[in-house]
Amino acid sequence: MNEWQKTKREEIIRGICDHFSSQILKDPQKALSTIEQEIDSQEIYLGNDWLGRGVVGDTVIHATIEGLEIVRSDCLVRLEDADTIG
Repeated sequence: MNEWQKTKREEIIRGICDHFSSQILKDPQKALSTIEQEIDSQEIYLGNDWLGRGVVGDTVIHATIEGLEIVRSDCLVRLEDADTIG
């Protein structure tokens, strides 16, 4: 992975985590639903590459999916903790 790819990946992941952080705290179940829908959408987009996205597009979509998986995991932990407490 090139340096610009690493930088872009980190930027995208950080942006996704920042975007969803307050939503996860406020309503983790609703955030989880939104995140899972977005993951499904991005995975379809990943498979629809008949024109060829190129390295930039591939870097962005893979980082987007990775960031969404991170926040999905955060939601699941928060929901599990809420079930344990409640």
